[in-house]
Amino acid sequence: MKQQISSRTTEGMHRQFVRDLCSALKASGTGGSVTRLTSIVMVTLTIAFFASMAHAATFHVTTTADNGNNANPTAGSLRKAILDADANAGKDTIDFNIPGAFLHTISPPSSLPDISDAVVIDGYTQPGASENTLANGDNAVLLIELDGTNAGAAAPLVSAMTALADAGTVGIVAKGRAAGLARGWAYVPASGLFQSDRAAETATPTALRLAGAGGGEITFTVVPIGTQGRVGIDRD
Repeated sequence: MKQQISSRTTEGMHRQFVRDLCSALKASGTGGSVTRLTSIVMVTLTIAFFASMAHAATFHVTTTADNGNNANPTAGSLRKAILDADANAGKDTIDFNIPGAFLHTISPPSSLPDISDAVVIDGYTQPGASENTLANGDNAVLLIELDGTNAGAAAPLVSAMTALADAGTVGIVAKGRAAGLARGWAYVPASGLFQSDRAAETATPTALRLAGAGGGEITFTVVPIGTQGRVGIDRD
């Protein structure tokens, strides 16, 4: 759940802080300096508030196309959105609005850029996608898929995902088949391991990635923080 604090509410908090500060200054005998100090404090707090919000931005992915060129990326591509987010200071958001009511697979022809700044990549913003709402089972609708097969190596992609999860920005789920059975795993940042739907069974990111490279198919998906247990693990 996202919580927003309006500028009006924050300004009210700042004013209350200033009133309390001025009362304390009067009690200490600063006298006529209080009015000027009030203005200074208010300006400082206002600047600090807007500075904290000035940098966050949202970048849109509108196509699955990707030319693999970081110097001149395809407009509307995930590659372009990551580069733009890296170049913009602050915690940004990358959302999706790709035409078509079906699963969209993004297959980069080369490794995607390293993620060097805080960013939320939210696949559930794609129209028609939805989070799991079941305590048991999974009714999530996933419409964005990232396929690293043609990127030269999947390791950098998985590493970028786990780095974001370790920073508390996103959750990660992995799904695939093991021994002929559909399985799910949720990434646990505290241990650096993926926890399966079996309590005693864990796997490293490398082990799951190699399982996919060995003829199986393991899909790693970034999900909103806190939903990875419901989305990734089948509790039936």
